[in-house]
Amino acid sequence: MSIRVLFITAALLIALSVAWGKRQSLQALLAPAPPPSKPIQFDNGTVREYGPAASASASSAQPQIAPGGMRKCFKGQQVSYTNMECPPGTKEKPVAGPPVNVLPAQAVAKTNESQAPGKAKSALHDALDVSRDEKLRERMMERVIEGQK
Repeated sequence: MSIRVLFITAALLIALSVAWGKRQSLQALLAPAPPPSKPIQFDNGTVREYGPAASASASSAQPQIAPGGMRKCFKGQQVSYTNMECPPGTKEKPVAGPPVNVLPAQAVAKTNESQAPGKAKSALHDALDVSRDEKLRERMMERVIEGQK
């Protein structure tokens, strides 16, 4: 190899290492910058559905509720929710805020007559009942008194 080839190879390696160090500025020159991203705005639909939140001063006044909207009625410690006007003698307050989930009523489970308290014992109680077998009861008492053998 001649000295000339070694000199050219060394110059190329130095140029490549400098280019590698400056690669980010070179990429910015060659590729256009992406447009700035929009700020993230979280919206689960409540802003469109319900409008702006009521201020503290508006909460003391009579709440403005659309016909058929959710209403919260107070009478002492009792609270009831309705979609009609609050009954007389109750005080209407605004619902804490959206969303309000309304679920259908559940049917009341019927109790069997055999499960009524005092009529039947549970299976576990029957299995542990030693009063039916006097010999078993005597053996258990002897084991407790004398100890296990």
